[in-house]
Amino acid sequence: MTRRIRLALKSAAWAACLAPLGWLAYRFATGDLTANPISFVTTTLGDWTLRILLASLAMTPLRIVFGLSWPVGMLAFLSLIPLAATSTAGMVRRLGARTWTRLHRLAYAAGALGCLHFLWLAKVGRTDQYWHAAALAALLGVRLGDALVRRVRRRRRAAAPAAAGVRTP
Repeated sequence: MTRRIRLALKSAAWAACLAPLGWLAYRFATGDLTANPISFVTTTLGDWTLRILLASLAMTPLRIVFGLSWPVGMLAFLSLIPLAATSTAGMVRRLGARTWTRLHRLAYAAGALGCLHFLWLAKVGRTDQYWHAAALAALLGVRLGDALVRRVRRRRRAAAPAAAGVRTP
């Protein structure tokens, strides 16, 4: 993928992620924030934050299941600004791969806490919160399944030389 295409995709993703904020600004300018504007704004921003977070968490399962690898880092960068600040190769080197990985696992906690928060706040008769929680469970399930498969493969590879009587250094 060329640099120009990556830049265009990043710009489109930024625009898409900022669209809900623009929509709220438009509704503010037209005086259409409902009878309870604070509740409307916080609910709208919370819903879109959770949707964007789930979209960013979907990138690795997309790569695992469908072999799509190009959007993984890009959408995570766009949806989680603090984590994006440490997504550069330089920051990975400065933090070290293990620390960087631990830091970026905060996205899982953010997704779980966001879904839990949405479940607590949801009104009777609303089902969005369950769809979000199910999406998070599926996305994290794919990641967990992939991690278990990789762990089993590593153990088999490590055990193969020992079973054949070959000593490893």
